[in-house]
Amino acid sequence: MADSTSKQITFDEWAIDVTFAKQNGDIAFVPICGDEVVWGLTMIQDRAPGPLVGVVSQDGMADVERWVADNPDWMLRYANHKELCDA
Repeated sequence: MADSTSKQITFDEWAIDVTFAKQNGDIAFVPICGDEVVWGLTMIQDRAPGPLVGVVSQDGMADVERWVADNPDWMLRYANHKELCDA
């Protein structure tokens, strides 16, 4: 019988969820699976848990555009340290 703990769900890409950021002031990351945002699997931490590929909001693109305009250095501030070293 295979050990079920050896099979873990992993995500290759992450995005900042500004919906959460504007509500609480914390930075939240959500996984991206293919072309879909996996809402509800939120990680609240200082930097992305994996490659940071974008910014999303449950309130639409206007919300994303406002947040990005206010935070033009978002990629440098929130990307995973390993990702920054590999660049």
